[in-house]
Parts: sequence; structure tokens; C-alpha cells
Amino acid sequence: MRHSMLYALAMMTAARRYPKIVGNPSGFATRRRRPPSCPSVRALCLAAFALVCAACGSGSGGGDAGPGGTASVSTTTSGGAGTTTDTDRGSFIVVMAAGDIACDPANTAGNDSGRRGEGDVCRHYSTAELIEAEGPDAVLALGDLQYELGLAEAFAASYGPTWGRFKDITYPVPGNHEYASGGQGYHQYFASRAGEAGKGWYSFDLGGWHFVALNSNCGAVGGCGPGSPQYQWLDHDLATASARCTIAYWHHPRFSSGLHGDDPQLGPLWELVYDRGVDIVLTGHDHNYERFAPLDASGARVDSGIRSFVVGTGGKDLRPMGELDPASEAHNTDAAGVLKLVLQPGSYSWEFVPVPGESYTDTGTGTCR
Repeated sequence: MRHSMLYALAMMTAARRYPKIVGNPSGFATRRRRPPSCPSVRALCLAAFALVCAACGSGSGGGDAGPGGTASVSTTTSGGAGTTTDTDRGSFIVVMAAGDIACDPANTAGNDSGRRGEGDVCRHYSTAELIEAEGPDAVLALGDLQYELGLAEAFAASYGPTWGRFKDITYPVPGNHEYASGGQGYHQYFASRAGEAGKGWYSFDLGGWHFVALNSNCGAVGGCGPGSPQYQWLDHDLATASARCTIAYWHHPRFSSGLHGDDPQLGPLWELVYDRGVDIVLTGHDHNYERFAPLDASGARVDSGIRSFVVGTGGKDLRPMGELDPASEAHNTDAAGVLKLVLQPGSYSWEFVPVPGESYTDTGTGTCR
């Protein structure tokens, strides 16, 4: 009987396979990549054993195992609006992130070439395949998820059949294109996953890390400065978070060498996350990839600073960059792709994963502040 339970639970913990993406000629992913330090067979056995123990002790079942060998995940909403917690106990988790993603469905020519994996426009079909192949624990969608106006019908027609396949593990933030129509289509599509309508900020814990999702459309949500509702919520959230390591993410970058450049209105939020010890900041908006050296509250290099990335490479298109910031360490304007983060207790690694046909990549490791 026990052997039968082990076999059945081992089958339950096999890598999940997402629904086939419409127009994806390569079909399903057949494997999930893992860091060498965690052999998949050993992780599978440990996860199955943990599930058997849990079932014997409490009669409760487990969920899908993620790349870190997590046996079960339980997510709840706390009493504070916009805050979620979970009980993930994996030794590491894989997170994939990008913004500026799905073309307007009315862009027929661009979508046709994107489905074929050609050119630099409408490559959201290909970036979704990268996520499908990896099978991450979470997807961070960094704003401007659906062009041009973020309408509900456009989300259903363009974002939905591609990145929408991972909606149940996606933690989104809105961009300016979502708010071009007031944000209603965005909140209608993502519902509770996008935080409270009219606010759009929330936080959650996963794999021992704390994640903070912010709304950088400051003018639409009462500002981003001290005294604003979002600033006050963020200050309290970070002051009471218990995780050692934290990622904050929003759409408009505080510092960027892209065409949009630096955004001073995000200064107060950046200074706050620096003061509160946030480790990584992820943004989009500029349609390129850029990684900065660790930065302090003013944007100057400092060894103990925030590591920040601009990942506006989710598929819509790519654009040139302006004058490089002195703290810019890596940048690319030629490859659509996603940023892969492997998060462990107290440390992390990153890898920019390009779409097929592109060779650019950027890799590295870091420790929490």
C-alpha cells in the first residue's frame, strides 16, 4: 500500500505541462531545467516522501511540485488588503519576469510574423514558449502587458492565448498602456491576482522571499511620494515583513538608459525600498534589457545597494537606447526574452534567456543585503 502511495505521489510531482500555445510550432516542453545542485530524481523522491508524511499525519493532500521540490503550497489572503502569504518550503524557487508583452490583436502583420518566430515585433508567442519550457514557480509580469489600450477583449485575444497560459502563477503589475483605458480591462482580466482595483499594489511571500508589487502610474493612484496611500502601505509592509530577502517590482524604471530614461517621480519609492533593505528591483517600460550595478538611494554605485533590472523585452517590440548610465553593467536592444531568477535562502542568480535565434545572454549571482 505504501509503495503504491509513493508511486502515485511521485507521478503527481512530475513537472507540470502547460496547455499548448496557439500557433506554437514546437509543441510542448518535454523537460524542466534545474540547477545542478538539486538533482531532479532526488528532489522528486524527497517531495513524494514529504507528501506521504503529510497525508499520514493530517489527511491533507499536496499540490504540484515546483523546481525546488516543494511538496505543497497554501496561499491565503491576510486581513490587510493587498497582502498574501504562503507556506512554500522549497530550497529554491525559479521566477521568470518581463514586461511590455502582447501586441494589439489588430496588428495582423506583426502577429503573423510573431507566430512564425520572425522579426522583433510581437514576439510574445516566443517568450511564452520560454516560460512553458522552464515551468517556473512564479511569473512576474512587469506592466504594459497588453497593447495598445489594455482593453479586456484585447487581453482575451492576445495576452490570454500566450502568457495567459500561466495566469495561475502570474503576479502582475500595471503599466501605462493598462491605464490608457483606466485600468479596468487589466483588473477585469487578472481579478484578485492584480490587487485591489484602484490601487494595484500588493505583496506575497514565496520560497522564503518577500515580493512587493507596486503601481508606478503615480498620478492615477494618489501619488508615489511620502504621505501617499501607496507609500504608506509600502512602508508598513516592508517594516513588518519577516523574510530575509525581498524583490520589489513595478513598471516605470527609476533609473534607465533607455529612451524613456530615469523617472524622478519614482524617487520616493526607490529611496524607501533602499532604506528598508530591498535586494532586487525589476521594471520594464523601456523596450530593452539592462542590468545595473548595485545602487544606493541616489542611484550611485555602492556595494551594498539594490540590484536592478529593466526587462522590457517581453515581446511587443525592441527599441534603441540613449546615453548609457555610468552604473549600467549590461544592456541589449537586439533580443526579446525573459529574465530567469533562481532564488535561494540568502542568495540568487540571474540569467537573461533570449528567444530562439538570438544569442545574447547575461548571467550572474548575488547575495541578499
